[in-house]
Amino acid sequence: MQNRRVITGTALIAGIAILIVWYLKFVMRPVLQIVYSPMAAHTAHLVRLLNEGGPAPYGEEVMLSTAGDTLGRFTGTTLWIGYCAKGRLSWKSATELELSCPPHPDGKDVFVSSPHDGVTFRVVR
Repeated sequence: MQNRRVITGTALIAGIAILIVWYLKFVMRPVLQIVYSPMAAHTAHLVRLLNEGGPAPYGEEVMLSTAGDTLGRFTGTTLWIGYCAKGRLSWKSATELELSCPPHPDGKDVFVSSPHDGVTFRVVR
């Protein structure tokens, strides 16, 4: 009986810890902007990073997902991570995505991906 309580308590604590990590990693990602490609094949998400860890603490991230993917801001492909003051996403064509990014004190690109799924991405400062 005592072992059963220990196992149940340990499983409960582990479950709560997993939920907290999931919440901090996935839910605490406010979407700043969503833009759909002209042919409606892709969706781009500009999200704020609210965690202290990772390559750009409290920075921004651009995620690309296929149209209709409701979890795209969590499961999409990362195109860019960095710091951008009041950035704006726009599609220049069906395959060209651009982030207009005014100067920022920490204005640096921490990660920029190569073309993904036929979509090229660039940051304009």
